[in-house]
Amino acid sequence: MTKQEINRILDSYYKEKQIQISLDFNERFNNAFESFPKFKELELSRRKLVLQTINNPDDEFAKKELIETKKQLSSFIKENHIDLTYKVSCQKCNDKGRTKDGICACRKTNLIKMLKESSNLPAIAYEHTFENNNIKQLDVPQSDIMSSLYEWISKKWITHFDNATKQIIFLSGNVGVGKTTLAFSTANALLDKGYSVYYVTAFDLNNIFVNEQFNRPNNERFYEILDCDCLIIDDLGTEMTNSIEIGYLFNVIDTRINNLKKTIICTNLDLEDFSKKYGERSASRLTNAKYALAINYIEGKDLRKIKQ
Repeated sequence: MTKQEINRILDSYYKEKQIQISLDFNERFNNAFESFPKFKELELSRRKLVLQTINNPDDEFAKKELIETKKQLSSFIKENHIDLTYKVSCQKCNDKGRTKDGICACRKTNLIKMLKESSNLPAIAYEHTFENNNIKQLDVPQSDIMSSLYEWISKKWITHFDNATKQIIFLSGNVGVGKTTLAFSTANALLDKGYSVYYVTAFDLNNIFVNEQFNRPNNERFYEILDCDCLIIDDLGTEMTNSIEIGYLFNVIDTRINNLKKTIICTNLDLEDFSKKYGERSASRLTNAKYALAINYIEGKDLRKIKQ
């Protein structure tokens, strides 16, 4: 599900909430109107006086009567414990999803929840954040470069995500140096800020391309990899490649660059081997210094084998 689709669902959700709030209020109001003759009398009088003051703004008597009637009506409601409040779950926006200052926190919470559900991230991904990474404290060869990447991505790239000149982060290195963990931390930080993220392994990506090639219906995942704010492709190079994948991979990368979308790629291949497998065009797109940060080749120990 794309971010645009999620926002349309949330728009409908809050519109429906407004309708339900009104229906609930009207039901309680009508019940009081029929159950309490005095309430009905005062309410009808209030309505009549409101019309009089509208039609004749200089009618001071009607204005005074209206003030008095409102006081009596308020007292009657209070004395008889008539509940005429609007039942809302969020006091800040009254269940509209927006305040005068912009998007309400309740809508952002719902947005982030739905973005996470649509991100295709594995459950383990949510364990990794910039706050709990400890790569700097580990005595491993890749500690310095990975720490620098954590610092740059968290403090600069994500902070200025919308206007970041580096649209591609290409992480090349041997197995277990921490590339995927860094990608997961980046994904979580972006999701918490309300950006859409889509995670896909190279194997899954190939299946998406094959489905698109044969025009299989409802291939929503293809549009998600094109549309999401940040696409994460993991383990690129471990899958069996074919001309379909190579062609589609280039087109996806090229389309995302042209649409100013961000992409993170993790691979165990160095640039030379990557170029041989996917072609010069794709390698050139992914390593162009104008819009890509290409790290080649991170050497280090397999962190999965180190007790942390």
